[in-house]
Amino acid sequence: MDLKRTFGTIGKLYDSARTGYVNEVIEDVAKLGTTFLEVGCGTGKATKALAEKGCDIIGLDISQDLIDIAKQNTSHLYNVAYIKSSFEDTLLSENSFDVITSAQAWHWVDPKVAYKKANKLLKNDGYLAVLWKAQEYEKTELLSNVKKLFFRNCPDFSKKRSLGFIQDDIENSDQFNKVDKKVYRSELEFSKEDYANLVSTMSWVINMPEEYRDNFMTKLNNLLDTQPDKITVPYRYNLLTAKVKK
Repeated sequence: MDLKRTFGTIGKLYDSARTGYVNEVIEDVAKLGTTFLEVGCGTGKATKALAEKGCDIIGLDISQDLIDIAKQNTSHLYNVAYIKSSFEDTLLSENSFDVITSAQAWHWVDPKVAYKKANKLLKNDGYLAVLWKAQEYEKTELLSNVKKLFFRNCPDFSKKRSLGFIQDDIENSDQFNKVDKKVYRSELEFSKEDYANLVSTMSWVINMPEEYRDNFMTKLNNLLDTQPDKITVPYRYNLLTAKVKK
């Protein structure tokens, strides 16, 4: 299965297991404008947070199941709309948005299309804002061992694109000015079950053949059994912003 389509197969688990974004990064994105297009909105984690800051936002996603959950999560908000489509295929008016943002999903967009299209859809003073969060695997022995499990058992893990590639793509596209990068940090606490559920929603885990995935999850749970009841996971949140060139 195409990795970017894996999340739509586990919508409810994805929504319950995945964490949101620290308030500081949401506040900084919300300051960039008022009209937003969110690419790869998923179940609406960032969508809800931005809309609650007063942003008018259209969320795009290729999965109707994820959009349906996002609609439930934002049903109390009147400044949110959704479109089932990829960014590459969606038809929207040019010069319509202050901000195009994507939380943990911009790497799924074809870079041959992404930047020229984003330029056309943004207003003259518009911004591209890419949010990216990651566990800081190097900071604890447990996370270091989890990363080793990924490398040993998940063939797709080593194929994932890094934030550095995205930053290079933005700056090399000639559609945006120099990228500004901000880093935020937080520590989140998980039960063993919740952390295992989180790991099970990673695209490279979902995409494993069932037998291999079950074996991998057994190894993960054996590793977690050596840990305290509550696991502290350090996270790094990155925000790349770049002003459009017109």
